[in-house]
Amino acid sequence: MKYFKGPNELDASFYYKWHSEMGANNLYGNAMPVHIHQSAELLLVTKGEMRIAVGAQEYEILHQNQAAMILPFQPHKYTTLPNTEYLRCNFATSLIPEFFNTVTGKEGDRASFNTNEATFFHFKKRILEDKEITLWGIRAFLCSAIDDYLSSVSFKESGADSHILTRAIAYMNEHKSEKLTIGDVADGIGYSKSHLSYCINQAADFNFSTLLSMIRIEDARVMLKNTDKSILDIALECGFGSERSFYRQFKAISGISPKDYRDTLIFKAREEPLRPPEPQLSVATD
Repeated sequence: MKYFKGPNELDASFYYKWHSEMGANNLYGNAMPVHIHQSAELLLVTKGEMRIAVGAQEYEILHQNQAAMILPFQPHKYTTLPNTEYLRCNFATSLIPEFFNTVTGKEGDRASFNTNEATFFHFKKRILEDKEITLWGIRAFLCSAIDDYLSSVSFKESGADSHILTRAIAYMNEHKSEKLTIGDVADGIGYSKSHLSYCINQAADFNFSTLLSMIRIEDARVMLKNTDKSILDIALECGFGSERSFYRQFKAISGISPKDYRDTLIFKAREEPLRPPEPQLSVATD
């Protein structure tokens, strides 16, 4: 797995506004179970084939130079064939706010779309080859991909059930550090517990407890990478009852323990230093 730097930011938290990685499977395919992100996710297949499902939609097949766009908090999963290579980008709504203003409250008829030459050019020149990716380069690439996406996908107003789920996820995200039950969330957004449970089950193959764990673990990932807090403190702050419960649920959803997640991945893959060393001043002597 190859990771790419963001702009030359001294604040490593920029990773949570934008990060990208090239994935490659040589002998076996890769399977990512159903999960959610606070950020949007863009998948671009450069070689091979990927199968992706968003929400309750059927699997779509992505071939070379095809892509998929997953909006924030949309449950999704994907698998790849052997020898598949793909770019995965996660980006915050603050990078391209106009895009999210356009799609908020709407749902597309599919997540997949074809990319044009301009998008692939930006990917190759701005993402793969640039030694230092600038914020403008990131936005240029994303805008090109978003233009392809909006030109290919038909949108309609979100259905009532989808709107309920969106409101529920927003409420859960706001209150994730508290002890929450499905009844608490249902009361908080003004719907019955049975109907909220139905909406969650329709959107993805998991229940309320798993959805809440996913939301909490998204927050925990940020804290694991961006703070020096102990794993126990992070577990309790994110709403888990104990460190043991946190470990179990984190590994079940992420496929890796919280400690291994903190010790590996993006920041050890980043090129350092982020800025050149300070010049040494020479002192003249008589």
